Amino acid sequence: MTAYELEDVIRAGRRREREDAENLETLAFNIGAFVLTAVNAPGRFPKTPDAAFGRAGKPPADGGKADMAAIAQQINRRLQRRKNDSR
Repeated sequence: MTAYELEDVIRAGRRREREDAENLETLAFNIGAFVLTAVNAPGRFPKTPDAAFGRAGKPPADGGKADMAAIAQQINRRLQRRKNDSR
C-alpha cells in the first residue's frame, strides 16, 4: 500500500468513527425521550408503537419491532435534517 492509499484508509476510518458516534448520540437522545415520557407521565406512556404515533389497531405479531424500527428511522432522518440545517 502506498502512503496515499494508507491515508485514504485512515481518513475513511475516522469518518466512519465520527458517523458511528453521531448515530450513538441520536440513539441516546431517542432513548432519553422515551424514558422522559415514561418517568414523567407513566399513564400516558404508549403501550404499543401504534399508540405512540396515534394509530389505532392491535399490536403486530412481532411485538412492533419492525414498526418501531421504521419510526426510529423517521426520527433519525428528522434529526439529521435539523443537524444539516443548523450547519
